[in-house]
Amino acid sequence: MSTPSGIEQHDVSLPLRSTDGETGIRLTVGKGEFLSIMIQNRADTGTVTCEIVVDGATVAQNTTSAAYGIASCDYGIPY
Repeated sequence: MSTPSGIEQHDVSLPLRSTDGETGIRLTVGKGEFLSIMIQNRADTGTVTCEIVVDGATVAQNTTSAAYGIASCDYGIPY
């Protein structure tokens, strides 16, 4: 995951859950900042999906079912 404060890489179990138990992660970002998320299927079967939601609306989404495939989502917060 690439955020305004840098790049973070994690090996996680799915579904990804925040520390408060909600599905996904939550970030607070400012106007003009850019988000990039990549998720890799770590097996030769299965499906992974990334999604960026801003104020309840999906602004980027991508899915892969490829063996060891990568789904990526990018979004620039408007000024």
